[in-house]
Amino acid sequence: MLVEGWRLFEQRRPGAAEKEFRAALSLRPDWADALAGIGLARLQSGDNDGARKEFGEVQRVSESVATELRASGAKDAFTRKEAQAYIRSCHALGCLAFDEKKYDEALIELERVYAVDEGPVGTEARLIAGVALIKLNRAGDAVPVLEVAAKSESGTCRAPMSLALAHFLAGNTKAAEGALDKALSTNASIGKVLLGRIPKRSVNPGT
Repeated sequence: MLVEGWRLFEQRRPGAAEKEFRAALSLRPDWADALAGIGLARLQSGDNDGARKEFGEVQRVSESVATELRASGAKDAFTRKEAQAYIRSCHALGCLAFDEKKYDEALIELERVYAVDEGPVGTEARLIAGVALIKLNRAGDAVPVLEVAAKSESGTCRAPMSLALAHFLAGNTKAAEGALDKALSTNASIGKVLLGRIPKRSVNPGT
């Protein structure tokens, strides 16, 4: 039932997917994976409040998992099957809060993700958290959050660009230039656009 639910979810059929997830839940109450599936189906259908409720339930039933992850100093939580529903739910709640400009709330949820995961999911959570801190005029606090993301292979050019902005707003111009140089070395085209160095006239792609 769970597998069928995810198949329907991937086909963008949230209503049908939710039925499968609920059927699985009826046979195995408090199953975090099924609850997370319902939450994501609700999110896909545009029911943010319904999604938020289900994700909150995932956190409730995953309390012991979350405690174990922090206690063990885990940095690879999303690779662990038993933790994926919890990580997905925290990340989704953080994104929902960010979209609603509830930045303080977003920071709480996103920290739950990147505190135990330094892979692509955790790095994405750090990037969003860094932007939230900047929007709260806390650029100095954003720097250490984004520095870890900038060192990650999954941080691409977005992490050093955000880090450069945080350094600049925090008044550290030299550090901002260093982060910007790293961003340029990762993706020179984006850097040139941002710096206004691409000429308006047509250029030879080979030059």
